[in-house]
Amino acid sequence: MLGAGVVESRASSYVNFPRTHRYMPASSDGILQEADAILLLGVVAPWHPASKKLNLGTKVTVLSDNPLAPSFLTGLSVNQILTGEIESSMNICSIQ
Repeated sequence: MLGAGVVESRASSYVNFPRTHRYMPASSDGILQEADAILLLGVVAPWHPASKKLNLGTKVTVLSDNPLAPSFLTGLSVNQILTGEIESSMNICSIQ
């Protein structure tokens, strides 16, 4: 995961990433279509509009304390769902 670009949702309310960080792109245009993998951290809706298409081989992983919330997964193809508190889970990932 190190070196992966970070894109913030349009309706960020928490778990925000510093906008001046080197991994935050100046523009998120085309990011979804170029991504090999997408990690969704505690988002309510992954992208807007929901009809945006991903590449066929793009893998989507969800990390959330409630990833099976009915409104979240509607119409979203997910490869892996991880349940856990986001900050401590990401700390564990960065150690390994």
